[in-house]
Amino acid sequence: MASLLIYTTWNIWKERNRRVFEAKVATQQMLFMI
Repeated sequence: MASLLIYTTWNIWKERNRRVFEAKVATQQMLFMI
């Protein structure tokens, strides 16, 4: 269960950085594919 939380948090962090630094937005479908 802890690994799922870490995985989810990591992907949210990566998406945040992508939006901030690369001005890119992923769709919800893309987020679930990561």
